[in-house]
Amino acid sequence: MSTTRVLVTALSLTLVAMGGTACNCNGNKPGLNGGNGGDTQAGRLTISVVGPRTVILAPNRDVQLKFLVTLGSGETGTPVSGMRIDFSKTGLPDVLVGSDYLMSEADGTVTVKVRAGSQNGQATITAAAEGLESASVIVDVNGKYAGNLVVRSGYSGPIKIARLEVRLHDGRIPCAATWKTTAPNGLPATVQTLTVPNTATDARFNNLTEKTKYIATVVGINAVNRPVAYGCGGPEEVVGGRDKILNVQLDTLEPIVMGKYEFGQVMEPLEFMDKNSTTYLVLDNILRFLSNPIAFALQGAQTSPGNYAGGCNIFPAGSSRNTCVALGTQLVEPLIYQLLRLDNSGTAENVYNAIKEVATQVRKIRVGGVLDIKTHDPATGNITAELKFDKWNLVWTWECPPTGTDACCGHRIFNGGDIGVQPFSAVIKLPNGTETSTFAGHLTKVTGQTDLAYDATFDETYLSLVYGQVALALIEGVLLPAILTDTTRYPRDPQGRVRVSSLLSGLLNCGSLSPGSSERIACDAVSAAAGALTTQLAGALNTSGSEEWNLKQQIAARFTDNDNDLQTDTLSGTFTFKATGAGATVQQKDGALNALFTTTPCTGDASCTAGLACRFARSPVDSCKSSNYCGVPTGPKQVYEACSVDDECSSGTCMINPPLNVTVSHTNKCFKACAQDVDCGGQGHCDQDGYISQPVTLTPDPYTNNNTVTGTCVP
Repeated sequence: MSTTRVLVTALSLTLVAMGGTACNCNGNKPGLNGGNGGDTQAGRLTISVVGPRTVILAPNRDVQLKFLVTLGSGETGTPVSGMRIDFSKTGLPDVLVGSDYLMSEADGTVTVKVRAGSQNGQATITAAAEGLESASVIVDVNGKYAGNLVVRSGYSGPIKIARLEVRLHDGRIPCAATWKTTAPNGLPATVQTLTVPNTATDARFNNLTEKTKYIATVVGINAVNRPVAYGCGGPEEVVGGRDKILNVQLDTLEPIVMGKYEFGQVMEPLEFMDKNSTTYLVLDNILRFLSNPIAFALQGAQTSPGNYAGGCNIFPAGSSRNTCVALGTQLVEPLIYQLLRLDNSGTAENVYNAIKEVATQVRKIRVGGVLDIKTHDPATGNITAELKFDKWNLVWTWECPPTGTDACCGHRIFNGGDIGVQPFSAVIKLPNGTETSTFAGHLTKVTGQTDLAYDATFDETYLSLVYGQVALALIEGVLLPAILTDTTRYPRDPQGRVRVSSLLSGLLNCGSLSPGSSERIACDAVSAAAGALTTQLAGALNTSGSEEWNLKQQIAARFTDNDNDLQTDTLSGTFTFKATGAGATVQQKDGALNALFTTTPCTGDASCTAGLACRFARSPVDSCKSSNYCGVPTGPKQVYEACSVDDECSSGTCMINPPLNVTVSHTNKCFKACAQDVDCGGQGHCDQDGYISQPVTLTPDPYTNNNTVTGTCVP
């Protein structure tokens, strides 16, 4: 029989069976293809049973009965879809059929749910269609067929599990690794679900039908309703009248890496910058002038590597230049100190120290920003990310009280908006010259340690960094306004900055000295050198950046889930800066990088989702700066309870001492964040003076010091 004839016959028979008007030209019984010769079964529409014709079932249990509609004999025929199949039942009255009728699926199957009652006996379930021979299944219901499955879960991972969701599935399909996701693909339908509080509690599924196979999946849920562990066990076959144990071992799910991380790292551009670049020469002159104005005045400005102009270089080598140096040592130094007294803003020594402090930090600047992990493919480990430098840290200690007081005095964090550049490094330059904000990396899961972690390597990437503007901002926006308090003599621009280009007339008043005097000669030499410097600053520095020295950065670090909530919290590792000038040798500088996942901020436990605590975190840009965020509780101890280490406390922070200038007795107590007294929930008051937490390291360092935390509840 041709394919065309089969299709036409199927269409005609379907219409007849559904009450249509297809022609029965041979006068045969509807549904048959007789009268024209050939195999009478080949063109016959049939209903057959898929599976056994007798099904045993425990009382009060369900079973799925499957039938098949084909054109031809049973499973060897051609499936027919869209056929209405009616169901009927005889026998036990409390056996229920899920539907009166169903339409056949694309594969010709029809599946109907049948539920047994409490009585023992038999029921016959019949599937039929008009004009077709019916097919039946006998359902034998008896209590002796009932057995129990006991699902016993095990877990030895680091995650704190608040409860287990235990699910029973059809066991004809074995467990698959692809089901270890929040949206499993291909997981058999759930037959029954139970919830138990922990792995020490079994999940009992009673009165299951014997010889039926099941698998069980178990999902571990943490305190904030996030799936954190998964396991699948089986299949196991039910044995009538007995308990059958089905063991499921849970594995920790993969932590989430995607999200935004605040990072901090130390940059020393002069260590890897092209020494022939304009930026380097300008900054070198600035820093030599600020670090030691006397030596700068005598040596002059560097015009190219190793070549200087101005200062004593205006005299030929020999006695004249030597005399200039001698006079400079005797006369310029007192003059500079006199000039640096300025307008009673401090002693000359203090102001001089302030200048040297900023000069040092321009050379070694701690920058930060946001590392945004955009995508992560767990199958390959590939990630994509965006990197934006928009913060830097200044340790401005010259105005602080004497040594022995608050170790964090003078720490300030600036952002790109403070200098009108936001962010001050936003683009990534690819080797082909195109600019983008996204770069790539790869993650490898770390095994054999308590915390969940990934090792990360990021591709070597070109950076566009406006370093000149950052350096100039420190000088004009921080240093000069601090030491030049006379706003008439040293006017500010609308942003409160003292422009270097307008500094000379106020700072070096050489016209007040006698013409031809040694003092006037020395002052003019300093003025000439500084004048050349400000001319360079006005142009080159304000527009300079890393394009001159082809700055590249590569990161190798580790993401760690410190609180085991399946969201990585920290990133720590190293970065490598590489830079080249035109034809210059590659300069390389390594340094440490730290980052903290930026999550929901909080003022107290009440501002966090149920199950979370308001925790304390140091800024990666400067550990003296801190913020509070919602996170998984660490230890069992609550506010005011005695502690010696951070992990003892629910908040994850043990406050060791009060600041040295605050007299309180509540030391070695667990921290609880607050903004006002009401945040303490009636347990004491909110102390805004603050406490000092444990030091990050035992060795004092401007970036890893003890941290003063303001806003903690005290009795």
